[in-house]
Amino acid sequence: MLGCGVKQMVKGIVIDAKTKMPLSGAAVGIQWTHYKIGPPGLPTPKDIIDTAQRLTDSRGSFEVPKYYGLGRSYDMGIYKEGYICWSSYEIFNPEGETYEAMYKERAKYPLNDGMIIELQPIEGPIPLFEHANFIGVVGTRVTLGSKFGPFDQAIQPEKERFRRMQRQRKKNREK
Repeated sequence: MLGCGVKQMVKGIVIDAKTKMPLSGAAVGIQWTHYKIGPPGLPTPKDIIDTAQRLTDSRGSFEVPKYYGLGRSYDMGIYKEGYICWSSYEIFNPEGETYEAMYKERAKYPLNDGMIIELQPIEGPIPLFEHANFIGVVGTRVTLGSKFGPFDQAIQPEKERFRRMQRQRKKNREK
């Protein structure tokens, strides 16, 4: 990884949104990117600065890097089986009836020491295909520079569920 800018470690806690109890074993992934100035009309060039994947401890605590400086941006995701996947850039709304209603952009989430992130427990039926897709997209955004860490391992069953359901949907359309 390209080390770039001032770095500090920040701590946070993951809790169950309903019970407010800490969640141990939640997978946390973060990827920092440095955007550069490029020619107008072309994609913005960027470098991955750093990635990190962790599991929360018995108190729901985790620690991730934070970088300061111009052009620095991050994507963070948190996943635990039985909960709606959390993303720093998008909210998955299982009750949405359209794509736009199901995937909502999140206002810039502040990455601060002492942050508390609430995971929504899955209660009742949810659109499993869409949630698995959301988890896969979050995984791509936060693990691109460091596959095979705890976050990537935790989401493998969801990625496989998505592939299985995608194959089934394709078969159904071909009939």
